[in-house]
Amino acid sequence: MKFSERWLRSWVNPSVDTESLCEQLTNLGLEVESSNATYGHLTGIRVAEIKSVDPIRDTSNESLQVCQLDTGEGIASVVCGAPNVRPTLKVAYAAEGAQLADQVVKESRMHGVNSDGMLCSGAELGYSADSAGILELDQSAELGQDIKDVLDLHDTTIDVDLTPNRGDCLSMRGIARETALINELEFKELETASVQEEIARTIPISSENTQACPRY
Repeated sequence: MKFSERWLRSWVNPSVDTESLCEQLTNLGLEVESSNATYGHLTGIRVAEIKSVDPIRDTSNESLQVCQLDTGEGIASVVCGAPNVRPTLKVAYAAEGAQLADQVVKESRMHGVNSDGMLCSGAELGYSADSAGILELDQSAELGQDIKDVLDLHDTTIDVDLTPNRGDCLSMRGIARETALINELEFKELETASVQEEIARTIPISSENTQACPRY
């Protein structure tokens, strides 16, 4: 079972580091198999600003455009086909050699135009499932800033090997309760807002065998 350390700490936040936390879980019988930086694979991806966007001539692909970027350290030229590219937009720029979720960025040449890296979507960063366009960053993001700092991607994924008798820890609530116990901290349930119903239609449900199925 894998879970986010930050998610666990939103329930209960003991004054121990990640290594000590993993040791505590193992001592509780929740053996930690591994703990890794969730976005540790992302390197060389920084904030840039699109200064201009121009179409590529002599190509049938009208979506391809050349973006001139201010990277904070100079100007870069990137070929991009995303529909939401536009001047003044702050973007996640992966220069040559940058590491994404599943690839290393290389300099390329498209339709006679050099592309110094690429502009990233949320899906390419492993940050979201959105691959329809490039990720749009807040305008307050500083040029050259590491994308992990901008998006607050500093987290650890902890993988716990649960035994069949610890079904009570097949949830974040259960693991948080155990963590609070070993650190002698008060365990408080998180308050969650009820979801307001939007559909008036209901489906009647009845149990024909209340002994075998007392509740549905």
